[in-house]
Amino acid sequence: MSAVAGPVAPSREDLVVAGLSEAAGGPLGRHAHPGRPRRALAAVLLLTAVTCLLGWAQKSPCRTHPWTHEYQYTRMCYSDVFALYYAEKLADGKTPYVDTPVEYPVVIGAVMAGVAQVAHAAPSAQRGRVFFDLTAGVLVGSALVLAWATWSLAGSRRPWDAALFAVSPVLLLNALTNWDLLAAAMAGAGLVAWARRRPMLAGVLLGLGAATKLYPALFLLPLFALCLRERHLWVWVRTAAAATLAWAVISVPVWVAYPANFGRFWSLNRSRGADWNSIWLALEHLRGRPLDPPGGVPDRLNLAFAAAAGLISLGVVALALVAPHRPRLPQLLFLLVAGFLLVNKVASPQYALWVLPLAVLARPRWAALLAWQATEIVLLASLYYYFVANAHPGQGVPVRWYLAALLIRDGVLVGLMALVVREIWQPDRDIVRRSGVDDPAGGVLVSAPG
Repeated sequence: MSAVAGPVAPSREDLVVAGLSEAAGGPLGRHAHPGRPRRALAAVLLLTAVTCLLGWAQKSPCRTHPWTHEYQYTRMCYSDVFALYYAEKLADGKTPYVDTPVEYPVVIGAVMAGVAQVAHAAPSAQRGRVFFDLTAGVLVGSALVLAWATWSLAGSRRPWDAALFAVSPVLLLNALTNWDLLAAAMAGAGLVAWARRRPMLAGVLLGLGAATKLYPALFLLPLFALCLRERHLWVWVRTAAAATLAWAVISVPVWVAYPANFGRFWSLNRSRGADWNSIWLALEHLRGRPLDPPGGVPDRLNLAFAAAAGLISLGVVALALVAPHRPRLPQLLFLLVAGFLLVNKVASPQYALWVLPLAVLARPRWAALLAWQATEIVLLASLYYYFVANAHPGQGVPVRWYLAALLIRDGVLVGLMALVVREIWQPDRDIVRRSGVDDPAGGVLVSAPG
């Protein structure tokens, strides 16, 4: 590999960016400097804030307009934040876990309770709107943290890769749909701590992320595989122990004090059938009946999901161990989280936010990432208009259109995963490594020979 050069100008190496740059005079000249990484950070944070502001504007009609005649779907402005303020009885002054069970882990419940307490000071007719706006502020802050983490993990040579996150259509449409950005921000900060060789802090942040949404716990598996390959298992043990302790400190007291309410998250996930945007729903539709008899716990579906997730996990570990050159950490994280999204029996639209920063870091190429995000947008619109068709036959879109959009999204995501696998197996195709950069997110692994 060649020696590490200065920062990369995206308009010089990416055809999509080069084409877009024509509106501003064309790609950066050969002798022009792309600018310092911190200037890129300022631009990325500003773009992220603008994208989130547009996302708030896109969701804002559902703050003020009655949800009649499927308004929340025809305007694509549905948000769990607004809906669950009433469904989880926060509007009645109930406190999550203390007075009422909630379907999320403890940190989200605490954020819901804190924001609801502040919103309760507003006039009763405005409390739902205030709750949404205050929560939006928390989520925008989380998006800025995640943008910073993506910039940091991209490394000083490729700081502009984080712009792929900042201007993402997925971020615009899903940032305020649910509380997922909270967990994503903690996971991103945890990866930054790992990259800066602070494994204990990385574990704490990943544990807090898992106490927000469980998916950051998945990050420990690729870390284990890479540490096993490079004989850094003690570092991994410290990280995993810190993550477990952080999760326990947050979660166990609530579990002990309110076991029934705490258990709702686990019981709900066990008892749920194939949900929207899940491949299992498409398979059940094609076979004409569910995998399990109605009315009970879907044991067959749970077993099928567990088996599929297990196979994907084994595949990622095997790839980490047998690849000719040690894979970059974001590549393995992307493959695992994207694979988990594909086989999960619950695959809500905002789960794309889990994949987005990892995809940006795994393969920072605009064309493929925009193609995948286009399928996410089409799928979201198809889902909402299928809901319209269910409520008002003859309107909206038929189920076959929705299922076609789902299968196309899954196919494009699988294709993106295949491209990442190819670049793991042939590192000379990986644009992050072409200049001699090993893995900006690798932390202690970078000093290893593999």
